[in-house]
Amino acid sequence: MNTSLLKRDLSVGWKGILILLIVLGHNSILCKPSIEADHFYIWRSWLYTFHVWAFFVLPFLYGCKELNLVDIVKHAKRNIIKLLVPYLWISVLCVFIMLIMGGGQFQLSKIVLSFLVGSQWMTSTYMGFHFLWFLPTMLMVIVVRDVYFNVSQSVKMLIVLIAFCFWLLESLGISLGYLNYIPLNFVGSMKYILVGICARELIEASFHYKYIGKIMVSIFVLASMVFGYLEYHELNQIYSLFSQVIKILIPISFAYIIVSCQKWGRFHVLRFLGKYSLQIYLFHVIIYNVLLRVTLCFLNPSILLGVSLLILTIVFSLMVAIVINHFPRIMNVLFPR
Repeated sequence: MNTSLLKRDLSVGWKGILILLIVLGHNSILCKPSIEADHFYIWRSWLYTFHVWAFFVLPFLYGCKELNLVDIVKHAKRNIIKLLVPYLWISVLCVFIMLIMGGGQFQLSKIVLSFLVGSQWMTSTYMGFHFLWFLPTMLMVIVVRDVYFNVSQSVKMLIVLIAFCFWLLESLGISLGYLNYIPLNFVGSMKYILVGICARELIEASFHYKYIGKIMVSIFVLASMVFGYLEYHELNQIYSLFSQVIKILIPISFAYIIVSCQKWGRFHVLRFLGKYSLQIYLFHVIIYNVLLRVTLCFLNPSILLGVSLLILTIVFSLMVAIVINHFPRIMNVLFPR
């Protein structure tokens, strides 16, 4: 049995922290989407090096009982229902909104393909919203995690090698052709699997060699500073591979911070947010965009407006989640367990 490095009840609080950072990262007023808009966009880019990544690392930090092939398949089936059912209805809703807002044409074959592949580019291009990729990717990460925890050392090394090769090819900008069309964002999930495995191995090693923990904290700080420098001076494209190494070191080292500071997750407000983190994730982008469109008809963008929209987005997303939770039948249909 793989021991747990992170208590599940405390990880709920950390999910609350992470979902707050994700909502903040999607706030186009406080976190500028491009350097042309404002140099503060670096803040947004830095957030994206660890806040979403951390959600994919968490499954590797939990304990896992020994599973045989039948158990792994059963667990996979449960997660397919748990993650793909929300993915289905939120995808239909997003396509419907896209068509109403005139953001694209109805191309059924490409929409279906995008749904099956689940990559960031395809869901954004043909389904109207960028955030949809998270659910199929999480499913792939969890399935591979279960396999990784229950195979021999040689097979584990093979999984790491495959994940590393996909990450390296992507980092070098080498096209993977038809491999990009493997369902459940298989190619895109490899870097998260690589980070999850590396993070777990290093954190376990830090229990025996205390200096590893200090090194990981130092790496997080230094890598973040280097990343900020490269972003500010627009050098990420010039030093592409080096930049990708920096981007992968940040979430690996951040995972150590989560484990070593897991008691931060005990606060009730954070645990309350973490309890509804999936619902907040699925609803907040739509809610924020509605609020933004309405408010910009009357007000000019400002820090005050950005903060107000951040608070309102979280509050309204929570309200929707709580209302759904109060109706068990609807909850079981939309978010089956």
